Amino acid sequence: NYRPNPYHNHIHAADVLQTNHYMLLQALDSEEYEFFIFASCLAAIIHDYEHSGVNNNFLIKSRDSRAMIYNDRACQENHHLAAAFACLSKEETNILERIPDEKQRDLRKIVIELVLATDMSLHHQITSHFRLLLSSGALQLEDEEIMLNILKVALKCADLSHTSKVDYLHKEWTERITEEFYIQGDLERELALNVSPFMDRLNPQFDKSQIGFFQYIVEPLFDVWSHFLQRKDAPFMVRFRENKQKYENALRMKQ
Repeated sequence: NYRPNPYHNHIHAADVLQTNHYMLLQALDSEEYEFFIFASCLAAIIHDYEHSGVNNNFLIKSRDSRAMIYNDRACQENHHLAAAFACLSKEETNILERIPDEKQRDLRKIVIELVLATDMSLHHQITSHFRLLLSSGALQLEDEEIMLNILKVALKCADLSHTSKVDYLHKEWTERITEEFYIQGDLERELALNVSPFMDRLNPQFDKSQIGFFQYIVEPLFDVWSHFLQRKDAPFMVRFRENKQKYENALRMKQ
């Protein structure tokens, strides 16, 4: 039931799943932390399940049914979880049926926390908290709350990882999210709502929006993850910096 959105579609889910698994294997022993890695991979699969192609702010402004059901809080993310677990409850699609009930409850708790963490309104809070944990030296992997924070940051890195992909992949995903933004802007205009920043196809600000996204959203997140890995020169960071530099150069040439 992933919808054919330009960006939030089944290919994005598969990309996030693969990248999330890669990120975790850089940090965790696959056998010792098998359960947590599985939970995180399940969260990656469902993190945008039945995404409607617009952000939470649009759902709230337009009084969409998802906003009404979830009281304007993490409208998309709550729906992804509810719809995915409803699917998993069916006999023909229950891939968890052989897992003991107690473990299923633990799994569900972790997946809920991880998917809710992909709500961008929590982005700076999660990033700052993880930075604080790093600076305090309190990252004990045996602590389940610490592990949950690690899983949240890894999944968030995977969700935004197109910024660290090779040029042609990054270009493809950027074009897709830009078109999805413009579609939302078109809907906002049709409904006489204020068009959201960087979603107005009549006033494109592509390079400027990308630089802001790279600098204020993605870079702090990638920075704390690479610090956790103790690899400032990790391949994803190198590619990220290269992509960021291209946008800075493009904007400089236009000025």
